[in-house]
Amino acid sequence: MCLALLLATPARSLSDIGLSTVANDPRPSASFSARKNPQCISANTPPVFPGLRPCTWPHLLRLVTNGNVGQAPSALPTEVEVESVTVEIRWRMFTPHHVLLHHDQKTVLRFRNHDTELHTVVAKDLFFGVDLNVGGNGAPEFGPDGLKRVIIPPEGLIEIQFTPSRTGTFSYLCDMPGHDMQAVIVVE
Repeated sequence: MCLALLLATPARSLSDIGLSTVANDPRPSASFSARKNPQCISANTPPVFPGLRPCTWPHLLRLVTNGNVGQAPSALPTEVEVESVTVEIRWRMFTPHHVLLHHDQKTVLRFRNHDTELHTVVAKDLFFGVDLNVGGNGAPEFGPDGLKRVIIPPEGLIEIQFTPSRTGTFSYLCDMPGHDMQAVIVVE
């Protein structure tokens, strides 16, 4: 409702009504205060918000200007929330066995090796042709189609940042000799 009133009100700046926000500005400055009585009518209410209760406008002005009167309101964050999933590797098993990711959602997929031996993560189909960043203390191996596999040292961590571009069920495994480790990532 306040936003509708604000949008319906002609745009006016503090300088339009003769108010100063800078201490060294020779123009007159004013301060306004809200009284506790909801029916209050104050003589020092500026005509910035005609039709709005005089007691409400200072609070609305603080909200609109983010407390910085005379400065432009701060921009809304444009960063998209990042989905974060960690797969624990322990006793030659991936836990959880089934991971759910979301299509076109920025994702950080972590694999933490708690074992005392090397493990790998091979998920070729999931990372086929996808832009990604690999961090941590593992050793990624790339091929012509993208990330082939990542070797994770004992007590190591690998972090893959990407945005899943396709939906489906993608299996992955550890291809170290003698390791029978498989799990699934579902992108919906």
